[in-house]
Amino acid sequence: MIRLHSTPHRNDIPALVVTYATNQLTSPIIRLVPEPLETAETVAFSAVGVEKMNQTHIGFTPKRAAGFPAWAILTDPDNAQHALNLVADVEWARRKAHTHAGQVKDRIDELTVALQNSAPHFLPTFLEEIARIFALAGNIPYGKQYFNKARDIEEFYALPIDNERHSHAFTEFTKLGVVTAKALSNEAKNVATRMEPQEAFDYFFNLLIDQVRAGVSLYVKVFKDLEALAKNAGIDPEAATIELIAAYLPSRSFPETPESLLNTILTKMPRAVAQHPDLADIFYTITFGNWDINDYVAALQNAQLWEPLCADPQKIVPWLEAKIALGNWRFNFFHNTNQHLLDAIDRNKDALRGRRIATNRATYHLDYIDALIAAGARWSTLDSRFGRLMVEFFDAWLADHHRDLIHLLGREEIRWDFVEYLTFKQLAKNWDLVFANETVLGIATDMLENLHKELTSATDFARKKMVKENRNYLTDPRLREINPEVIAMVVPDTNPTEGMQPAETTSPSNSAASQGSATGAANTIPKPPELCSDYTHLWFNQSLHKLAEDFNDPQGTGHALLDCRLQVFVGSIGREKVWLASLAAPGIPLDVVRIYCEFLHWCADYGVLGAKLSSTVRSQQIYVHSQPPADLRAYDDFFVPKDDFKKTLDEILAWHEKRHSAGKLPTLAWDNVSLYDIATRAAATSTLPPRVWASLLTGSYLHKIAEQTRINTPELAKALGTSVTALKKLRAHTGDNFCEHDEILLGLGWHDNYLTEGPNIDAICTFWEDKWGVPWIHLTDDMWDGIPTQLYENISASFHREPFPNDAYVAYKFTSLLPVYLHLAHLVEPGSEDAHTLAGRINAMRDCDYSSPVFHETRHQLHSLQAVREGHLDTLLNYLTEGTPIAGTKQDPLISAPESVADAARTLDLSEEAAKYFLQLLALSEPTNAAVKKWNNWTKKKLDQATEELLAKELVVTAKRTGAKRSVFLPGGWLEKSDTGSAMEMWKAPHYLLRDDTKCRPIVDTCPPILPYPNLFAEVWERYKSGDVPGYEKLTTKRYRSRR
Repeated sequence: MIRLHSTPHRNDIPALVVTYATNQLTSPIIRLVPEPLETAETVAFSAVGVEKMNQTHIGFTPKRAAGFPAWAILTDPDNAQHALNLVADVEWARRKAHTHAGQVKDRIDELTVALQNSAPHFLPTFLEEIARIFALAGNIPYGKQYFNKARDIEEFYALPIDNERHSHAFTEFTKLGVVTAKALSNEAKNVATRMEPQEAFDYFFNLLIDQVRAGVSLYVKVFKDLEALAKNAGIDPEAATIELIAAYLPSRSFPETPESLLNTILTKMPRAVAQHPDLADIFYTITFGNWDINDYVAALQNAQLWEPLCADPQKIVPWLEAKIALGNWRFNFFHNTNQHLLDAIDRNKDALRGRRIATNRATYHLDYIDALIAAGARWSTLDSRFGRLMVEFFDAWLADHHRDLIHLLGREEIRWDFVEYLTFKQLAKNWDLVFANETVLGIATDMLENLHKELTSATDFARKKMVKENRNYLTDPRLREINPEVIAMVVPDTNPTEGMQPAETTSPSNSAASQGSATGAANTIPKPPELCSDYTHLWFNQSLHKLAEDFNDPQGTGHALLDCRLQVFVGSIGREKVWLASLAAPGIPLDVVRIYCEFLHWCADYGVLGAKLSSTVRSQQIYVHSQPPADLRAYDDFFVPKDDFKKTLDEILAWHEKRHSAGKLPTLAWDNVSLYDIATRAAATSTLPPRVWASLLTGSYLHKIAEQTRINTPELAKALGTSVTALKKLRAHTGDNFCEHDEILLGLGWHDNYLTEGPNIDAICTFWEDKWGVPWIHLTDDMWDGIPTQLYENISASFHREPFPNDAYVAYKFTSLLPVYLHLAHLVEPGSEDAHTLAGRINAMRDCDYSSPVFHETRHQLHSLQAVREGHLDTLLNYLTEGTPIAGTKQDPLISAPESVADAARTLDLSEEAAKYFLQLLALSEPTNAAVKKWNNWTKKKLDQATEELLAKELVVTAKRTGAKRSVFLPGGWLEKSDTGSAMEMWKAPHYLLRDDTKCRPIVDTCPPILPYPNLFAEVWERYKSGDVPGYEKLTTKRYRSRR
């Protein structure tokens, strides 16, 4: 629909009436068209044999971005018919968007993939039209999705941008509220290169204004983007920010401002108010959805608006009344007391005197009502039950208050509600405060008198019930001075159990639980030391303290009903050697050792560790597996008595302090042996590489107990040959790699000379062989680095032991092993024993019983095993057993496929370096800049030189694609990344096992090559030479479609 104006408004353009006719029509076609789109409209009619007759200026219409199919026809008239063919899909989407959004999305996504392969330049306006359809149908999330997709396509394919059309599109869609923060921020950076500085600033500033008028709040980094454009235009950045705030503050989107941006705005408010005084009154009236009264006061103070408000009775009274009206329906709005607001009420008592103020019980701290009554306001309640329900908020007053409630409790009806409904349980939370407040003490006195009357007149049963309910709350000796009769009736002079020692009440079943306890009374146990200063799970200490109380409670069961995080700790009880081995590790920061030693000393002092317990409860859940039960007898040898445990902790701490006394970072070694030697010995008798063992022996258990512990230091990561991020990922999968037996392995490694000789590797290796047999492969650190980190969790028991293909459960595990095996196939030396064994393990997957119900699930990974049976991996398997070893990096085609490189260089007239880079782009799924430089041993300069050569030959294109980590791509379509595969060019799809999808969804997770690198490079080059080169497919569309 086109809106017409008789005179031009802001951003209007001329509108035309255009007449079209053909010999086959009895009447002409008359179209109302914006002048810039007249050419596209005429070309579209010409494509169906209708010619333009004349045109007439009729008025003006708001400027709108040239959309689809008009822009496609204007820029690519040769394919105008295809653009027109897609109009049927657009119109179908328009009809269905409101009621069948999912169907529209599926269809549009299919068309998007097809157009990416053939005509990506159609997509920006096509997707904008879809975004417009969804936005007008009220589906803003889908509108945002397709508008963002249009911008991504522009970047992915480096499409030329018409600045005027692009600006109109952003303006239009910003007003519709579908332009996201990411899109706006990117636009701020892009316009700096497309427009003159002043024009860019004005354009972006107006976009932001349109956004807030559409009801969308500004994004967090908006000031940074605006200030950069202002600086380029020679405008004071701070002044530009102030002007934006002045325009933003009155908008309906301001209350939804992100917190971090709002804090920035508050700091700028003094200058903004100085230049725009009306902003203060506007800010006073704004209501924020999740703020309470403390937030409002703090915000006004930060904006330096609180004092002006309090100093003006004409402003503070309406403001306070508005906030009370808000508090009457918003729960807990006035729940917390605020001294500044109370002072403001007292300061303006003359203005409040006689004002009628009505409240309800929902949110009010008692201080506020007391202050309003003291100020002389005509306070009343909206709830007849207010006095009784007000008692519920007495606890909040006890916890924090600034007034003594003398005015509130001076109201007789309120006072007697408190006497009737307040409980001694509430008062007992702070008897000191009660006795210090004469008004509240008077309430307590009347409550005692009422209790005395009730006890005197009650039946025997009722009396016992009242005594039981109040006995524990009336033990303060000062109460006897107020009403000795009632206290004597409720609280006896002596407690029958007073003086009884813990040993006299300990049941036989709990005698073990009390062993090693430093105290018999649980309530004397102090809080445990904080495990780590940056450990965010504060309830850990609370749960541990409760655990100590349970173990020391003579009447307790000794069972700890704990949450899942503490289960990890509970699993170490009675296994003190695990703790000792974990702390006696080189590379742990001294401050962490001190923290843990203090923590573990507390555990020993209060019976959590060092006390021989029969069992610990680790979970309330029941798991049933059709597998043999685990043999946990090894844990029996891990106990260390309290005194020996504490003594050894001190020795470990002294060992660490001695190593740090020199003022330099200690080496990763025990006194007589290095960590590297121990890790290498362990790797020689297992399938795991030295780095995984080194991680286990340098504090991985401490990471498991508390992930925030500062043990993953840059120094330790560097010494282990990795980064901090990679080390954290490594530790995250320790339980998977050692099949949750890492505690056993640490405990088995402990012995009396641990600090000198390191772990007992012989005991560790014996356990490994008993558990998983003789290793079939010895992974090296280089092999480990060649396996994607998301597959680390798959290297577990089913990887370590022999496969059992006839066992359906084990066969099911093959689905997680196949990706690991395929990556290893490119890392082992062909023809070696490891390669033969690996080929055998992959071949064993042919024998899986696919008729088993295990394989009837819909998980895509289950179908990956079919790749073995169907022969897709035969070439790779043959290479493993009969291939020729390659000396060097296999991803370098100059090493693995030199003939293909030479042929490519001759055929395409390229240098050898550029030819091999081109083959890597043709063949490899993730030729990132960093990976290519590593494979080819290149510097950035060499990579740039090869790129320039390929660009000069128009063999590649440059673009910006999210997550690709490169800027050079093959021409043609693009498959975006999925949760199991990285993004890649569509041309590569036939060389990998991919599903037919709009994204890169490999049949085998992480998309490993299914051919040896020599074969892969040769195959892609032969395909290229045959004429099947990367590029866009022929554009095909259907002229007629059903209305569906």
